Formats: sequence, structure tokens, C-alpha cells
Amino acid sequence: MGLTAQYVPVDDQTLGELVALDADELYDRFAALDDDLYGTAGHYDMDTGWDGLHFLLTGTSAWTPVDDPLSEAVVGVHRVCDDPWISCTKADELVLRVAALRAVDIDVMLRAVDFAAFADHGVYPAVWSDDPVRLKADLAASFYGLLTAYEAVLGTGQHIVVQIG
Repeated sequence: MGLTAQYVPVDDQTLGELVALDADELYDRFAALDDDLYGTAGHYDMDTGWDGLHFLLTGTSAWTPVDDPLSEAVVGVHRVCDDPWISCTKADELVLRVAALRAVDIDVMLRAVDFAAFADHGVYPAVWSDDPVRLKADLAASFYGLLTAYEAVLGTGQHIVVQIG
């Protein structure tokens, strides 16, 4: 199946409960939340496209996030756990990440994309020699899915919890 990324909207109480848990409890609680909230506004399952999207937007792998709203849109702002990767972006921090995503001209980025650079930098998953038309479509879908999820949560008072694993 591979390493996938899930973006789940949570309220203040749920976020507080999550950050108080140890790694094993956190993983189990997040998995239950992910199942319970699947298909709701703001929930997004990016599948394996998270590292490719991060590289496209920032020029770096998500394994080494950078201090940039586009990086934080993909991997979250506040790391809660390293294994699995779980982080959050608080409600009041979403505005900057959404504005950064909205400012991206994804079509221009995809026209100029160099998939050999993805492979050279070890971007996950190792698919960058596959059909470039499909790869571009997958990256565009990941971008628009993430933007749509963030826009759905913006202004609701909810936070986004990100799990990559």
C-alpha cells in the first residue's frame, strides 16, 4: 500500500486529546478518527502523493520540511509525533497556508516539472520514471484535493491533523 497522508479536521477538544496521547495511543485514536470522518468536509486522503506534491511546491522532500507555508500545508505546522508522522495546523494558522496554496499556479508548475529531479532527490514513491502525463494528473489531483480540504475547514474553527504513515 505504501505511505499515505490523511488530513482530518478536528475541534479544540479532540486536538487537545490527541496531543496528550503517547505514540501508540495517538496512532490508534487517529486511525479511528480518520475512519469516522472519512468523506466529511475537510477530510482528505492524499494517498502516496504527499512527498511529490511537497517537492513540486518547495523543491525539497517532505522528509525535511522547510519553514514555508506550502511545506506546512502538506506536512502540518506543529509536529505531534515522529513515528508515525502526526502533526497539526491550528485553525488560526490555516489562513496563511490557504493563501499560499491559492497563489500557486499549479498548471505553470506542472508544465515546467522535471521528474528526473524527483528521482534524483529520492522523492517518495519511486515512480518518477512512469508516464509523465499520469504523474502530472496525480500531482494536480493531490494539489486540488489538499486545497479543497483546507478551504472547507477555513473559518470553521477546526484544526487540521495530518498523518503520514
